[in-house]
Amino acid sequence: MFQQVEKNIREEQERILKEKEEQLKRKEEELRTKFEAEKEQIKKDNERKTQEMQNELKKKEDDFKKREEEIKNETDENVRKELWRELEEKKKEFEEKTKRNEIALGELQQNFLKHLEEIHEKEKQKLQKKIQHETREQAEREYLEKLKVELDKALREAEEKHKTEMAKALQEVKEKYETEMAQILQNVDLKHETEKAKALQQKEDEYKAEVAKIIKEAEAKLPYRSKRARDWSLYFPVLGGAAGSLVGTFEDIFRSKSN
Repeated sequence: MFQQVEKNIREEQERILKEKEEQLKRKEEELRTKFEAEKEQIKKDNERKTQEMQNELKKKEDDFKKREEEIKNETDENVRKELWRELEEKKKEFEEKTKRNEIALGELQQNFLKHLEEIHEKEKQKLQKKIQHETREQAEREYLEKLKVELDKALREAEEKHKTEMAKALQEVKEKYETEMAQILQNVDLKHETEKAKALQQKEDEYKAEVAKIIKEAEAKLPYRSKRARDWSLYFPVLGGAAGSLVGTFEDIFRSKSN
């Protein structure tokens, strides 16, 4: 039973998801656009920093060239060699530093992009879960509303059938006892009014007992689905009938297996 209910709700959810497919695509596209814009901004920031590094490199190269010219003008060869050695060390140190900065900048950009991709994927999954949750709730509501309509209809039909059968049985009993009471009144052997009154009282008691028996038997034949839906709807007007009918259905199944 529960498997069938779950199947019906899932089918309803799939229908709603199909209706909201365009809405989901639009929201996913908005996330993608946001992600692309942020990614583009990271690339621009990286290009700006790269350009700053290039400008610094060019400035340093110009400084080195000026220093080279100054060293060339040095007349003392030993001093010139020492100055040249110091300049080469500074060049090497600057080149290594520039290379490290370029590598670090590239890695930083990759890490930013990876982190951004992870955030985008999480937001996308969050959106999908939200849509799934919302459509599931909507599917459950719509399913219960449809179920309530169907159960109300079935309940009315069952009650009408129940009332018709009970009314027929009661009418037959009524006609039977009216006939018997009429015979008592016409019975010449019952001379005394007291005897007639006793006979009529006995028949009235028999009639009431028969009516009570018919009502009890009719109530027993009424499906639990109808009973529970009727009773629960008194306490929970909105979905009490549907819930009570569902509980009663299980009771009907159990009763049928027991029989």
